[in-house]
This record gives sequence, structure tokens and C-alpha cells, in this order.
Amino acid sequence: MSMIRIDHALLVEIGLGELPEELRQDIYSTIELRVGERLSAGMTDAQMAEFEKIIDSGDDAGATAWLTANAPDYRQIVATTFDELKAEIASQAEEILRGVDEA
Repeated sequence: MSMIRIDHALLVEIGLGELPEELRQDIYSTIELRVGERLSAGMTDAQMAEFEKIIDSGDDAGATAWLTANAPDYRQIVATTFDELKAEIASQAEEILRGVDEA
């Protein structure tokens, strides 16, 4: 299911390569949360429960198959959300790093 790259290379690309590890995890979590929120916005409660069950089981192939069947535009949603958040974080990179230096 991995269409997006959430790793150290991404942080370097958006100007946060020097971010301490604990803050890197916050960035990764924010990206995953924002993409998940956008995907879930178009799902019913029943669909969310079904999808969460698949995700919790660790079945990546099953999750991809489920998304393909139930949210055919999920790839575009993921890509758009990821690009928006990446640009948002990149625009704040200097400020984020200044906050780290001051801490």
C-alpha cells in the first residue's frame, strides 16, 4: 500500500534532516494521521470498522484491496494530502528547527 515515502530522506527534502529523533516521530505521526483523516472522511462508520479491523491485523495487501474496492480514489487522496502536508511542513522548517535550537 505504500505509495508515499515517510522516512529520513523525506525530512531532508523538506529541510528537517537535523531534527532530533523524537521530533521526527512526531512528523511521521502527523503525516500518517492527516492522510488517515482524509481517507476516513469519505467512509461510513461500518466501513471504518471494517477497515480498522484489516489494518489492525497487519494485512497490508488486504488493506490495499479493501481501499481499491471501497475508496477507488484513495491513491489520489493519499498523494494530494501527502503533498499538501509536505509543503506545509517545508514552509515551517526553519521555524521548527529554531524551536529545537532554543529548547
